[in-house]
Amino acid sequence: MRALIYHSLYGYVGGIERYIHKVGSLFKKEGWTLYGLFESRVDNVGDFGDIYKDIYFGNENNLDDLIKEFFSLEIEVVFIHKSNNINILSALNKNFYTISTIHDHDYYCFRKHKYFPLKRINCPLPMNRIYCSICSLLLKRDSSKALGFSLIKAHEKIELTEEIKDADATIVLSKYMMRNLDLNRWDMDTVYRIYPIHQVTHTVDYFPQKTYQANYLFVGQLIRGKGVDILIEACRILKHDYSLKIVGTGNDYDYIKKLIGMYGLNSKIELVGWVDDVERYYSEADLVIVPSRWQEPFGLIGIESFSRCVPVVGFDVGGISEWLHHEENGYLVSKKNSQGLAEALEYLDKNYQLLDKWGRAGYDYVKENYCESCFLQSIKNILNQAKAKF
Repeated sequence: MRALIYHSLYGYVGGIERYIHKVGSLFKKEGWTLYGLFESRVDNVGDFGDIYKDIYFGNENNLDDLIKEFFSLEIEVVFIHKSNNINILSALNKNFYTISTIHDHDYYCFRKHKYFPLKRINCPLPMNRIYCSICSLLLKRDSSKALGFSLIKAHEKIELTEEIKDADATIVLSKYMMRNLDLNRWDMDTVYRIYPIHQVTHTVDYFPQKTYQANYLFVGQLIRGKGVDILIEACRILKHDYSLKIVGTGNDYDYIKKLIGMYGLNSKIELVGWVDDVERYYSEADLVIVPSRWQEPFGLIGIESFSRCVPVVGFDVGGISEWLHHEENGYLVSKKNSQGLAEALEYLDKNYQLLDKWGRAGYDYVKENYCESCFLQSIKNILNQAKAKF
């Protein structure tokens, strides 16, 4: 199989890029030849490019030449992850068999976060030009601009959404995301739910039972939607001794740092920043906390935690409850509730013997449902249906 992987960014930013590299590594292991097409490069590249035979950067000026090049390479399928360029997206849809993966809410929410800006209440509505324009004020964050914002062009946003709907097949990672696409009028006959790949690399006995020390861990982008500020509010309430490591970076880094200092929590909470390998932090953690305020399309961090026998406490938003099963492999808390999160942590501090049991249940769940062979067979089923159709 000769496949092209198209994504807006070349390099690591968050879970999407880790997912792309993980899936691409599986395809390469299967003997596929992979090519990469990207719109721009980020600072943290690492091993992101090592799965590709060749890498291309596309724009309107070189698009025709790129399409000819891809024809000459005999590309059989294009995997589309995120696109900000309707011209590239349209050209790929017209000339190749395309499979898009909808990772988040970017295509059908002007603000991308799927919650209202002032009260930060999650939005249950489909995209609509009028009320989405009012909600977003047609402004988006843009660090390249002097004021930190740039204008959203509503017609271009809607056109991009309609174009991504024209992919021959669409993959989502959760039932929650299937409902969102249905709400936003995707052709559901072309939409497939496939659990993300996460191969367990060690047997369960590799992870020894920890001596409980109330070591908590957050891994992810430091942006408002991830709810790190809610987590810090919960930590402020805690009565027991604990430590929290926050691994990641993002637009809210300075705000989070200020909040920690303002509450006098510098001795309890460590801002680790970006790390290439988080294994050490998982090995030390008694709990991973997922305090998202936005509607997580899936929440890959939970599966990563379970594969290391670490249970999760998280808010019941988006697709989280599809893998976080209350009092089986972790603890679900009602959304945006710092008091409830603190109470959950207090409860588990008093009943810490549950954590080892839940961590191992999470491990078993991932091993059974997220294996490489399961994912690959699902992709092959989509491709076989395409061959039958065409």
